[in-house]
Amino acid sequence: METERIELSARERERLKVLQQVEEGHIKQVEAARRLRVSDRQVRRWQQRLRKKGDGGIVHRLRGRPAASRPCGSRFQTKNSQRNQIPSAFQSPLAQALEADISKLQ
Repeated sequence: METERIELSARERERLKVLQQVEEGHIKQVEAARRLRVSDRQVRRWQQRLRKKGDGGIVHRLRGRPAASRPCGSRFQTKNSQRNQIPSAFQSPLAQALEADISKLQ
């Protein structure tokens, strides 16, 4: 049987080490939460995932996936191009005249 290799970040290794201490009864969940600067509820969630999935349960679940908050390239470009356009109602008469002259040249 082949063992799966799991790469952990430094933060994830620290979490795993502290959670193992909780499992062995050396420290309490509240102390683990204080050390990791998370809630004791989050420590319980991690323990539950650790029991179900082993060491891989501690790995951030969005690893390898794009962030949902990051805009798509085309959507981002559209927003930027619209941002540079000023509605004609807010342009000065000089700017409107320049824009009209430019459009005649094209």
